Amino acid sequence: MTLHLGYTVDDYDFETTRFCVKSRDKADEGERWIEADVILAADGVKSKARTKMLARMGEVDSGGSGWYPMLLRQMADSFPLQWLILARLRIGFW
Repeated sequence: MTLHLGYTVDDYDFETTRFCVKSRDKADEGERWIEADVILAADGVKSKARTKMLARMGEVDSGGSGWYPMLLRQMADSFPLQWLILARLRIGFW
């Protein structure tokens, strides 16, 4: 495995498992395609990879995002009002 630092992913080609990167260095204007056996995209909420993959299937990214808090039960003693608010939230799963 090769780790490429200082680049941002600009595009994906899932048919040939490759992706296009651009250097963050302003002196390097070029872009290059990197071939891979597997593309593991962990690019977050506004994922270019998810948008591109969904487009291949004729779908459109909803643009929605989600979050979840991870809290210790002991925190309820320190923040009772906040805990009460969180406890009453309606949680949706999709």
